[in-house]
Amino acid sequence: MTNTETVATLFEQMITIEKKMQEFYQRLAEMFSHKPEVSDYWKQMMIDEITHVQELEDLRNTLTTYQLKNPADPYMVRKLNDLLRYPINDILKKINNLDDAYQTAHMFEDSEANKIYKFLNTEFVTSDKRNELIINHLITHIDKINYPPVFMKNEENRKSIKAILNLSDNKKST
Repeated sequence: MTNTETVATLFEQMITIEKKMQEFYQRLAEMFSHKPEVSDYWKQMMIDEITHVQELEDLRNTLTTYQLKNPADPYMVRKLNDLLRYPINDILKKINNLDDAYQTAHMFEDSEANKIYKFLNTEFVTSDKRNELIINHLITHIDKINYPPVFMKNEENRKSIKAILNLSDNKKST
């Protein structure tokens, strides 16, 4: 990381993180494919991540070259670099049951990534209406973890639902 990190860097890093989260949720859907309601839950989280990628790409495309070349906040770049170091395959190998999956997803959704995602939208979206829609979408997404469906509310129930391991070990992690 250098002192020349730009706003474009922030967008690239954030898009990469959202794609990693998309993969994470897709793989969780596979790991819980034997429980359709659980798999569907993770698929919905994955779809949200696809939307986040599209929103970031759309927003980045509205910025001028000058805006994209502006220096990025070094703290944000450092935090995103830290998040990019999480290897998805290693994280997935530690998930044995739905509680592990839920706790890991909760950790990611509470991470700096969503704060930076919100910052990028707040800082660069010029339309109040669009900004409100994007932020509301993010809140709805996070609420899916904070207020899970009934089958996920009870920790003992989550622990009793085992993950199918090694479904995608041969997939290359981003």
